[in-house]
Amino acid sequence: TGTKASRTILANFGVTWSYEECPSGISKKHAGLDIGATANETVYAAAAGVVKAAQTDATWGGWVTIEHPGPFTTVYWHITPSVYVNDNVVKGQAIGTVVNYGGPVHLHFGWRNSSHSNTSNRGALPVSLCSPDPAHPENFIDTNALSYE
Repeated sequence: TGTKASRTILANFGVTWSYEECPSGISKKHAGLDIGATANETVYAAAAGVVKAAQTDATWGGWVTIEHPGPFTTVYWHITPSVYVNDNVVKGQAIGTVVNYGGPVHLHFGWRNSSHSNTSNRGALPVSLCSPDPAHPENFIDTNALSYE
């Protein structure tokens, strides 16, 4: 909720991912926007679509990926999902809550101009091929450049 201007941006699209690299030493790049939030804050769907992934994760808190007409997909990391795979959602529908996984509390929001695949679920991708990951940006777009309502 609120506006992008009212939020702290912790990490932008394309910065070097500091938590993991490929066995070859290739760096990964951040495939989204980290938006400062508070624990238990509600997360809402950016547009209508179908939930393609809703996962909890002990390390990162979990994520939801939604495929929208177009097609494009949005991904929401560091949340506890309140939706399930194959659920239809509408724009503005609650899809989960932000978790505190031990780092700065934030929502990772990513946008991919493509239909859903396992790649859509990722928060970071390598600069060049790091099997089984494709090369960055793999149809991800700079979410900082989007217009937010």
